[in-house]
Amino acid sequence: MSKCVVTLVHGTFAPHAPWVQPGSRLREALARELGTNVEFQTINWTGRNRFKDRFRAVEAAAASVAASVQRNPDAAQFIIGHSHGGNIALGALNDAGLAARVAGVVCLSTPFLLVKRRRFEGEHNRLFLAAQLAPMIAAWVWILAKFGLKETTESWMFLSSIVIWPVSYGLFHWLTDKARLLADRMRLPPLRENQLLILRHSGDEAGAVLSACALAGSLIEPLLGSLNKRWEAWEERRKNRLSWFELALAALVGWAVADWIIGRQAAPDMSRLGVILVSLLAGGLLGPMVYLTLFAAGTLRYLLLGGAFVLLMPAVGVLTLPFGPEAFAIGLFMQVTAEATPPGRWLVQLFASVSGDAEGTPLTHSAAYEDPAVLEAVCAWIKQSAAAAPAGAPSGGSAAGGG
Repeated sequence: MSKCVVTLVHGTFAPHAPWVQPGSRLREALARELGTNVEFQTINWTGRNRFKDRFRAVEAAAASVAASVQRNPDAAQFIIGHSHGGNIALGALNDAGLAARVAGVVCLSTPFLLVKRRRFEGEHNRLFLAAQLAPMIAAWVWILAKFGLKETTESWMFLSSIVIWPVSYGLFHWLTDKARLLADRMRLPPLRENQLLILRHSGDEAGAVLSACALAGSLIEPLLGSLNKRWEAWEERRKNRLSWFELALAALVGWAVADWIIGRQAAPDMSRLGVILVSLLAGGLLGPMVYLTLFAAGTLRYLLLGGAFVLLMPAVGVLTLPFGPEAFAIGLFMQVTAEATPPGRWLVQLFASVSGDAEGTPLTHSAAYEDPAVLEAVCAWIKQSAAAAPAGAPSGGSAAGGG
């Protein structure tokens, strides 16, 4: 059997994880199984639960493994990652040339993060436009409520239009681009079926928390989709017939706008009754325009859905925080999920839940590298894979999965 180089990658919140240190149970088990033909190296990253820290760790892991390949061209290269260390290990293998030189990857209790763009029943672009306009309309309502019709000047409205809408437009597009970039950097590599071993325990706390947050965050699409469909069904029922309520509402809005404008521009000696009469005439012209804009064109539906979209942003952001603070801003644009395996067909072993050992591992999530059954499975798989790997040659075969 050729020499083995094993790269160890710790998980989140564990920059000094004992299992990657000399003398750990995992290292001792591999040394007993492989003898003197094993060499260990570790990837020391911050362990912070941030995407940018994990991306830096991916680069460090790729560089470390590539350097090991250069130093040991005939050795079988393996990577063992715990928790998010597994995602880092897979991210390092997005380099196809490097992936071909790695005999295998072992992921212990890894929640595999997948990112996809949210879809809103084909209304994505219109909904985003309405969400961008919603802050500007909210600013108008606040200005009117704060200063009143008599004290509010057109300059306030104009200023809010000039400042708020471009800001919200730029913010939405910046977040969308950031979400696309994050999704691109988080893609998983295409690996062979026998190149990945996944080991996990039942009752894994970290996976359960991330899955629960992802599930709650995923409800935004069916929620907005359901509201959209209900509104569409209502519009379908009222098609080709006028609604007296809508006409009255449009007329009232048209009259209020006309009354406000004319009241400000009217001559000082013009009576209030004269202002009302002129406003009614002008409102008669504005009413149909309001009706066509809000109801016939479906604008009101998109504005209401866009407002709901904006209001849901903080809640969805909080639900995506366990994946990393960067996910807070993009939660409404990209959905992040924690899966038991990457897409594809892999060798997966599920072990019974453990409550810790004499040294006191408090969480099932942290027990993988201490469980004798897990260590036995890791040693057996690495020994078998190393024996099957041709020395000094890239491993071939077709990809079984990828992201």
